[in-house]
Amino acid sequence: MRIKEVRKAYSYSRALPVNYTEAEQVRFESIRECLVSEAFLEELREVSVSQYYIFSGTKLFEDFCLPIQKRGQVQVWKQWLKSKVFPETHIQEAIWITDSWARNYFHWILECLPRLFALQAHGIKAALLIPEHIYRAHYVKESLADLQVEVITFNFRQTVKVNSLYVASHDSPCAFDPLYLKNVIFKFQELDLSQTKEATRRIYISRKEAGKRKVENETELIPMLQEHGFEIMQMEKLSFREQRELMRETKILMSIHGAGLANLIFMPQDAKVIELHPDVERYNSCFYHLAAALNLEYYYSFEKADHPNPQEANITVDLERLDNLLMTI
Repeated sequence: MRIKEVRKAYSYSRALPVNYTEAEQVRFESIRECLVSEAFLEELREVSVSQYYIFSGTKLFEDFCLPIQKRGQVQVWKQWLKSKVFPETHIQEAIWITDSWARNYFHWILECLPRLFALQAHGIKAALLIPEHIYRAHYVKESLADLQVEVITFNFRQTVKVNSLYVASHDSPCAFDPLYLKNVIFKFQELDLSQTKEATRRIYISRKEAGKRKVENETELIPMLQEHGFEIMQMEKLSFREQRELMRETKILMSIHGAGLANLIFMPQDAKVIELHPDVERYNSCFYHLAAALNLEYYYSFEKADHPNPQEANITVDLERLDNLLMTI
């Protein structure tokens, strides 16, 4: 049962990157127009939750439990069959905001938490039902603790029967609604107000210990960045609160394409973002979209890649070209 329409669908044009050139027109012109989908809240009655899936009988509520790239039907119905033999837990009501991407920092901060805040804004105060697998991520646990959200966890060999499950619609990937983003910003600003300082720092996010999407010539890159006043940080070594505090003090943020750039949501309004992106045919534009939705100055530098998929590619930075870019900012 639909209980509230939060937002009507609308569209807007994103600002182009600050260092946009006509040579890059093909990458940006086709993605400037953003269509933000309708947003609504629903109450699902008498449902079963198993793993990432919500069922009512044999009906799968895929719009509230799966990313836009739907899982294969075989996998879904295997899980439905398993749910019939798993031990059952019964609860009266709960909020549901997760899917199979929710353990990723980007998706948790920019997609899951906005759904939670939309439900809470409507006065729904039920506990959050969340898989243990997702809740174990330190930033998930820390953010929910900071927000004082009551949590009910369950494991993947357990079925949860819920009389009333409150859900929020999923937005199209990267079609960021500025108002939804502001809800995240304001919620954490209220928590961190005493920590606010002037934003003067220049931060480079290193992924040197990541399994993929690394800068191959980072040992040569770092001295040049330090000459430009950059500090070198690894976000996985910071708590969620420390990451927020760092971003509020940051004037310029630079990183290879990766989830650490999701932190630009916590930067001040006059901040600048530089994304080092693999120079491949498929441009993953999510951080361009995010920066545009937040009215932040976005710069890009396409770098030589060792893989055609930007989600897998390591890059080699053209130091001279990047040095020239930094001298203009």
